Amino acid sequence: MLEFDYPLKDLVGADYNPREIDEESLKTLRESIKTLGIVKPIIVSGNLIVAGHQRTKALLAAGIDKAPVYLLPPNINQTDEIRFNQLHNGTDFDSGDERAWVGRSDKLGYEMVSPLKLRGNMRARMANVRNEICKLIIKYGNWGACVANQEGKVIHAGQYVLACKAMGISARVYRIPNDKTKIAAKFLNKKYGKFSYEHLTKTTFIQTFAQKFRLRNDEEEEKPFNASPTYEKSLMPNYKKGERILDFGCGQADYVRKLSKIGYDIHGVELFYRSGNFIDATMVHKMIDNLCEQLETKGLFDIVICDYVLNSVDSMTAENDVLTFVNAMCRLGGKIYFSGRSREKIDLQDRTTYAGEAKSHRYIEFLDDNGFSALFRKGHWFYQKFHRQREAIALGKRFISEDAILERHNPGVWCMSGIKKIELPFEDVEQSIIREFEMLHPNGKPIGRSADVIKAYKIALAKGK
Repeated sequence: MLEFDYPLKDLVGADYNPREIDEESLKTLRESIKTLGIVKPIIVSGNLIVAGHQRTKALLAAGIDKAPVYLLPPNINQTDEIRFNQLHNGTDFDSGDERAWVGRSDKLGYEMVSPLKLRGNMRARMANVRNEICKLIIKYGNWGACVANQEGKVIHAGQYVLACKAMGISARVYRIPNDKTKIAAKFLNKKYGKFSYEHLTKTTFIQTFAQKFRLRNDEEEEKPFNASPTYEKSLMPNYKKGERILDFGCGQADYVRKLSKIGYDIHGVELFYRSGNFIDATMVHKMIDNLCEQLETKGLFDIVICDYVLNSVDSMTAENDVLTFVNAMCRLGGKIYFSGRSREKIDLQDRTTYAGEAKSHRYIEFLDDNGFSALFRKGHWFYQKFHRQREAIALGKRFISEDAILERHNPGVWCMSGIKKIELPFEDVEQSIIREFEMLHPNGKPIGRSADVIKAYKIALAKGK
């Protein structure tokens, strides 16, 4: 339900709001409101701002205490609250090929326009965005709005118009005079604020539940279900008998078990190893015990692999710690493999022209400056990290060698590999081990094994000298 003069003074912002705005952008936003009016309703559930935090801030700063507000039910689930926030702000930039039109009108301000008058390119890019808009409209009513001039040209939120056209429903249109078309485009095509997830809660152990199961069908099949291209195309074809392998972040240890059966000397460590829906702390400690024994008796490893762990880290510090440990566990002249998810694939998803092209249930990613996305599910934030090709190469040069090689096994993933020629300072390794091996398990207790791993690492270093 839309209320045009809703009081703003009692509204509160959500702690999880993933957008932040600088003073210069806030000033421009105030100028936009002064020039064009309040062109998009604020979305509210109860007294909580679900979407429109920055506009509310700008309105109050300008002395405006009432505005159009779309009222959602007071107790919608938090997952949908966050999706409104991401989607409402994330579609500020249209794809540019919508060619949306809503019919001519002499009216100014808000009006509802019949779907019979809506026009546009139904094969425009960002079809997955339209799909998500439709889902929320079906569930909560017509919460959106576009901006168009009196001639009917849509200046802002063309994706919303196409979604309404596809559903056969009226579109909410905010009309501006024709002579303000250029200034409106200047204001509305500016990015106000950016996504930032640094302030959100991080329960790192929950990331393990985003990991894929590997090799869960008949292992004798030529192409096992969810096979790892890092293993199948990079490590295994180049493996030499007798080389000792460490898989750091081995998930459910599927490849560790498979390769052990056929003679590979392979060992796994998973700090959040799970059995069903629970973290199996006993298995975690067994893996760490084995790691320490290997380091103390046989030294550093010949091969260290870190397969699709980097796409599940929840901070830049965590990324650094994982790769620092991977580097430390490999002997000089040994081989390192690490892999992740491609940001270029996400860019490709944004160019999708119909929703059926998406193969994953994660149709849209709203990325911050560091390539992180955040999705709220089952009471926790799940993070994903995406790397551009140049970023992956930079990590290879920093943690493997200048000669590290980028492999692209398919458009969605990448693998860096090479011979280790870089040794990191002991102090850096020590701090990374402390952070990694003191992470909290669901019971609130740290893993508590950093001292053991540091001791074993020192012994391994001494063996190598």
